Amino acid sequence: MKPVEDKLSEDVELGSDARRQHFWEHGIFGDRRVHRDLRQGFKYEGVYRRKGGLPLLLAAVEGTDHEGRLFRWVARRARKRVLQPYRCSKPLPPVDWLGWLDARQHWRKLGWWIAILYSLGSLLFVISGVAGEIQSVVESSDGVRSLSAALIAWPNLIAANLCFFPAGAIQIVESTNMDFGSKLAAWQEQGGKGPRPHHRLQPHRDDLRTISWWASVIQWTGMMGFNIATIAAFLATIIELQAGCWLADLAAAAPDTARWTINFGFTYGGAAFTVSAVMFAMEATGSWWRGLVPSRTEDLRSISWHAAFWNFYGSAGFLIGGAATYATSFSWTQLQIINGVGNLGGAVWFLMAALAAALEQANPGRT
Repeated sequence: MKPVEDKLSEDVELGSDARRQHFWEHGIFGDRRVHRDLRQGFKYEGVYRRKGGLPLLLAAVEGTDHEGRLFRWVARRARKRVLQPYRCSKPLPPVDWLGWLDARQHWRKLGWWIAILYSLGSLLFVISGVAGEIQSVVESSDGVRSLSAALIAWPNLIAANLCFFPAGAIQIVESTNMDFGSKLAAWQEQGGKGPRPHHRLQPHRDDLRTISWWASVIQWTGMMGFNIATIAAFLATIIELQAGCWLADLAAAAPDTARWTINFGFTYGGAAFTVSAVMFAMEATGSWWRGLVPSRTEDLRSISWHAAFWNFYGSAGFLIGGAATYATSFSWTQLQIINGVGNLGGAVWFLMAALAAALEQANPGRT
């Protein structure tokens, strides 16, 4: 039987603290108990920071581990299951630009599927944005209306409902399993013995106290707005092509309702995307503004930073494009600029964010 002093010493190193570990602590300290003197030196970043404790929504943590090494835990890096900044080698390895195209290597990663779906959806929105600019300078005709259906209504419908919406749902599952990366690493260290860790669908308390989960949910509600708008716009375009049928007569009887549905859907979708993008910027940097404005050379070299940065400006573009549909006093030229920046620019910037997220999956050892 071990002496009492030895047993107490063992509890200090490995023991079961009465306070349950947050998953970020497990990611840094493993099964070791986090000592009170170490905990007092932690610096937390997030929404509604409170003195001496976790913020209401956690985004990042800085401190010293049990071996005296400085660490920085970032919520986005945990959600995407890539290495935390302090674990990345210095100097950083070269970027693998095409590694994300190897589906055999990445198909098990939720982050890869999210990036692929967002990339495809953004590309379709780019096509519809270009077609919209072309249509605006061509006189209305049956051929132009057919072009609108083929290159605007159809791409928007597919992008919103079959690309963005499922990507958002997967992203919520990803944010509900922020501890999956450490669980998978532990399983692999044990030689893959026992059942492989699986994803849960119900969030735990720690998930609800992390900014990632709420940002994902808010963005997903915006996707619902895009779904409503694109379905309504698609039906309106098809009905317009069927002039003289009873559906066209029904649509003509309530033009304001159809227009309001489309305008509201796109505007709410853009607004929810923009709010969530600000939260995702904090998730990636621990700061409200650092992910929105280039301020450091290391940010410009960070793939994660670019994903958050372009996500915000793409979302803001979607908001501008949606809100502009309510305008009645803009000139034709002003509307083309607004729509170009909003619809086309937003799609291009969001595509850049999605491609950065794909690069992030292929380069887990880079910040």
